[in-house]
Amino acid sequence: VKLCDLERGLTLRSVPSRASVTCAAAHLGTGIIVVGHEDGTAAVLDPRSGALSAPAPVHRARSIVGVSVAPDGRSILTQADDGVVCATSLDAMKTRLTLEGLGPVAPPSAPAYSPDGALALGRGVDSLICW
Repeated sequence: VKLCDLERGLTLRSVPSRASVTCAAAHLGTGIIVVGHEDGTAAVLDPRSGALSAPAPVHRARSIVGVSVAPDGRSILTQADDGVVCATSLDAMKTRLTLEGLGPVAPPSAPAYSPDGALALGRGVDSLICW
């Protein structure tokens, strides 16, 4: 995972990851960056310290194709290539809710939170579902 200064075109920090990174999302308020991996795990990068958390299993052996961070910065939504969306708390990296029925999706396919964080949106083969 590389953190870059886009204005100056410089790599600020390069952090090794245990698995291939397939997607990432940042939270503007906290500065954290969440990365999804090809092996179905997710990890949190703190850009201030450069520390990358140990990857936590979110999707069992399915590639994560999209990730988003909740408006409050306390949880994430991830979507795997089989369409399953998981809501995971960042404090314990434990999946709280699994939403199925969307069918396989191709990357990129980031799920989304509503601005207040009360609703989740996921893309399916021919649909957009709101929970």
